[in-house]
Amino acid sequence: MEICDRIKYKRKQLGMTQTELAALTGYTNKSSIASVEAGKIDLPLSKVKIFAKALHTTPAYLLGWGEENARTAQEKRLIAYADMFSKVKNSDELLNVLRSYESQEEPIKAAVRKLLDIEDAEK
Repeated sequence: MEICDRIKYKRKQLGMTQTELAALTGYTNKSSIASVEAGKIDLPLSKVKIFAKALHTTPAYLLGWGEENARTAQEKRLIAYADMFSKVKNSDELLNVLRSYESQEEPIKAAVRKLLDIEDAEK
């Protein structure tokens, strides 16, 4: 897997659009991100760091230096949320899970919504 593939994979995993990623990385529009994801643009290391931050991962992962199966802290939290949702047995437990969800950053919320295949009720 190349850097362009990892960028696209992480963006989709987070439920992020190309337009959103462009805004987070200093590009003016989604066509620039499409070019990055197609491997048409070579990114300098400074941009790799910016992409890694926007995608909640590490430059090492994007560059293929880390283990492909290594999980970021965000991925671990997302897996934990999926596990929590699957184990909810009553309304009190559900309320606790929802309170925890509300305290998370937007990328985690977007990933949870995507995981649960629900629409964003906040927009």
